[in-house]
Amino acid sequence: MNGIVAVPTLVENWTGDDVQHWLQENHFEQWKEAFSQAGINGPVLQLLDEPHLEYELGMTPLAERERFMQAKRLLVSEGRVYKCLA
Repeated sequence: MNGIVAVPTLVENWTGDDVQHWLQENHFEQWKEAFSQAGINGPVLQLLDEPHLEYELGMTPLAERERFMQAKRLLVSEGRVYKCLA
């Protein structure tokens, strides 16, 4: 694998950098700054709901919040994702 190792990582153990990567991978890059400023890590990500997104993070478009919540539900239901380490 050319020095790249995939390791299982529970979302509840994610750092802010892991959340930033997930945002990028799921096409939420326009929200990376807001999530970074708010200090969103894995445990906090799991607790986010639509009011948090809209009122605390500024994600006002309804369709964008719905898309985010769907991606988050899928992430949380999987529980464990694989992070590549170089």
